[in-house]
Amino acid sequence: GWFFSGLIIEGNPGRYDPAKEAFRLEEAGLSDLPERQSITFDSDEVTLVGSFYEHPEGECAVILLHTHGGDRAEILTFAPLFWQLNCDILAYDMRGSGETSESYLTFGYHDRHDVSAAVDWLTQQAGTPPSQIGLFGGSYGGAVALQALEIRSDLAFVIADSTFSSLTHIMSDDGTLRYGGWTRAFIPGAFIIAGLRAQFNPFAVSTETAV
Repeated sequence: GWFFSGLIIEGNPGRYDPAKEAFRLEEAGLSDLPERQSITFDSDEVTLVGSFYEHPEGECAVILLHTHGGDRAEILTFAPLFWQLNCDILAYDMRGSGETSESYLTFGYHDRHDVSAAVDWLTQQAGTPPSQIGLFGGSYGGAVALQALEIRSDLAFVIADSTFSSLTHIMSDDGTLRYGGWTRAFIPGAFIIAGLRAQFNPFAVSTETAV
């Protein structure tokens, strides 16, 4: 149970590489972006670290939320979709990822409050109202984006790409796929232990319910 709880909540901290971020932008055709602003903001005793690119026109903003095991550099692949619409770009390392302070993955349970804090940062620092801020998330990031709507009904839009319906569903299926059907005997205990370690309720993480 402890082993599988680790697979659920332990991420990939400390792996951020600025050279990778520059490569991603060049690959996406955005090598001429303004200089990256490295930012930090706090949420629930966690300090999140991100990159902010201010558009010269600055009519809107989008927060890019990366996949499970990724970081803010990886999700910048999708930046051109919004840069061409004159939107500022904010991408940050989510809990358990990159340069963000030590924390566990909670699949949206706590992470949705991080999104709200990112929205507040954009409003306060860039002067962009929430009604002009959208969210784009891939897989894990998509689940976080959708659950953020439970506490932020004032946003412009959410695009969630290839996300999951619930944490219990995706982890049960993934455990069976990777290790075999015998893992189902340990999954319930793993969820309980994961919840205690990361201080969240795994059984309440459901993008389907949030929507």
